[in-house]
Amino acid sequence: MEIWKKYNGFNVIFATAPPYTDFLIGQDVKKKYKVPLVIDYRDAWVDSPVLNFYPTPFHKMSNMRLEKSVLKDANRIITTNRRVKELIISRYGNIDYNDVKIIPHGFDQEDFEKVKATELPVTNKMRITYSGSFYTRNPKFYWEAIHKFFIKYPELKNEVEFCFIGIISKDNLALIKSYGIEDSINILGYVEHLECIKFLMASDVLFFMISRGENDDAAMPGKVGEYIGSRKSIIACIPEGVTKKMLEKYNAIKFVDENPEELMNTFYDYYRLFKSNALPVANEDVAEQFDRKTLTYELAKEFNLLVDIE
Repeated sequence: MEIWKKYNGFNVIFATAPPYTDFLIGQDVKKKYKVPLVIDYRDAWVDSPVLNFYPTPFHKMSNMRLEKSVLKDANRIITTNRRVKELIISRYGNIDYNDVKIIPHGFDQEDFEKVKATELPVTNKMRITYSGSFYTRNPKFYWEAIHKFFIKYPELKNEVEFCFIGIISKDNLALIKSYGIEDSINILGYVEHLECIKFLMASDVLFFMISRGENDDAAMPGKVGEYIGSRKSIIACIPEGVTKKMLEKYNAIKFVDENPEELMNTFYDYYRLFKSNALPVANEDVAEQFDRKTLTYELAKEFNLLVDIE
């Protein structure tokens, strides 16, 4: 209400979720001010058991009613991938296929340009970095792979560094200590966005994972855009689905299973490539498709369709 008064109204409401409360707020604001509502799914709502736990069938039915109501009132529906689009359409039959627009996660090239002009936190070791959280993922196999790696190749303790950017739970810290690898992992904790980009750019390989589970084929974490924007080599432990399909043409990527032995061997393969200065090169044409300037242009077109422009 304060924003409406300050700017003498607004033309479009853009609600992005999760949290899905954003959609409900957007719906209420639309009803109050009679302006178009655009809803943006970064993840599925009812169909994401990883993000949303329903203690009883009643709780799930209640969310289904809320989602159906929001979809009915939305003027435009946007998702980050085709699988979430299919889940929405199949659950709520009153939505036409063309009513849902796909705009994937991306990266801001200006962030990478700013970082390139600064001093990067480089190391003389090969650095393998994971950025993000594990709140919906179980990284036990990752810690075990690191443990096995240094057991098999103890001479590489001064040659390879594993870096973790993000908040790490007490349980994971305990696991790291139980494997005796705390001295081999550089745990940065939470850092501000540009600092995170600096470490991505100062890394040689990035690790990426999506846990297996119901509708895991629809999962697409936001950081995938910035991983692509870094143009770095990626080791990806992800299920079949939209994210894997999106990354297949990236070129500088190796897909692995949740198998500590396989992952350990992959670390060593990349170490040999690193020493030979032969790490894979990203497909620039694919990377450019995820530049947020391109994606924002697509979003602006959707807004313009809802607004009378003189």
